[in-house]
Amino acid sequence: MSWLTYSQMGVAQMKKFDLLRVYKTGLTAVMSVILSFGSILNATAQDPTTITFAYWGAQGQQAEMKERWEYFLEPFRAANPDIRVETLDWTSEGYNAKLKTTLAAGVPPDVFTAPLDEVRSYMYSDFMLDLSPYVSADKIQSRPDLKEYMYEHLISPNGEFFGPIGSASSPMPTANTIYFNTSLFEESGLPNAYQLYLQDQWTWDRFLESAKKLTLQAPNGSIQRFGTDTWLSRAALWTNGVTEYDSHVAPTETYYNTPDAIEGIQFLADLGLVHGVAPYPGGPSLGMDKTTAFASERSAMITAWTGTAAALELLNLPFAWEVVPYPKNRGEYAVDLGGLHGFVVARESPNREAAIRLVTYLGSQEFLQRQAEFARDDIFRDRYIQFVANHGFLRLLAKDRVDMDRTVNEELRRVWSGQVPAGTAALAIEQRITTFLSGNPQP
Repeated sequence: MSWLTYSQMGVAQMKKFDLLRVYKTGLTAVMSVILSFGSILNATAQDPTTITFAYWGAQGQQAEMKERWEYFLEPFRAANPDIRVETLDWTSEGYNAKLKTTLAAGVPPDVFTAPLDEVRSYMYSDFMLDLSPYVSADKIQSRPDLKEYMYEHLISPNGEFFGPIGSASSPMPTANTIYFNTSLFEESGLPNAYQLYLQDQWTWDRFLESAKKLTLQAPNGSIQRFGTDTWLSRAALWTNGVTEYDSHVAPTETYYNTPDAIEGIQFLADLGLVHGVAPYPGGPSLGMDKTTAFASERSAMITAWTGTAAALELLNLPFAWEVVPYPKNRGEYAVDLGGLHGFVVARESPNREAAIRLVTYLGSQEFLQRQAEFARDDIFRDRYIQFVANHGFLRLLAKDRVDMDRTVNEELRRVWSGQVPAGTAALAIEQRITTFLSGNPQP
């Protein structure tokens, strides 16, 4: 998707070239960082400077993440014997709360991965160090899978920049896609969903047709196997040609109360309420987490993040399965980019020189190549990279994202349970968000 496409969809115009110029003065050359400090600790004469580095990691995958980061950091440690990096293996559940607690207390890790959906909050809480006085470089890191507008998130409206953008565990952002049971598709006489996508025929209609055929009802009328589970609601908007807001960084209005958005929300609700192919509040449920439901063939399709692929691979399932983007209607194919992070230095870090050297390495091609080498055998790696590059969307990343998301979810829950139609909830969302933004402008 091009920058022009985002502009046409109503996303607020950014001063792209100014942002990139600022970013280009700030990310890569390690030597520039070193020289800007005048002198460096002599590792042979003094003890190494110890810095702490906290990274996001998935629940239950601490050992794997530890192994990855030890591999990623090998070149930095070899080139910087005067710095000792102590990694903090924090899990995704509670990561932000733990990080905010240490930041607010003034005892944060020196370097940390800042999830993009929290960066604006950290920025305006003055938790991150502005790197522009310390780092100078003549190139921006090059990532072909990331679109130019994504780099804006680590740059403030005043031109401060806080670090490179990347993924905490692999060379590709974590993406939310649809997982489908290939074997069940074949047994049901359905065309392969990924092949439909390659033929540009993976649409809402084909998705619904597949879900209906894959749903299995028990003799007593209960659902023995669901055709699908629920989507991320924002994906229904993206795939129908509309975004949630006019800007995902500094929104001034919402587009939920538009015909395309209302149609998308009602389509999702009807999967369970009308067609009976998906669980819904107050109705039939999976009775287990979605990964287990998929592995036990309780659901033929689920929506899940990239990390689920590794978890399923370890199970050695007796059936074939694949991944595919969300199907399109009047919009585009879509995947949700949930795994982008900033690599940043805490403003209160007492070890700035060492911390900035580490962050500069994390923004280098050397680091990106190191990630790629480790992840070369990741299942569906090339497919995910293709999805991210061609169909990646970012969720709301505004400063008050949590409050705005809560409002949207409160109203949508009434749609999912069948209490109100999508249009009623959409109007309520528009009214509540408009009122909220009038009193809480998003910088």
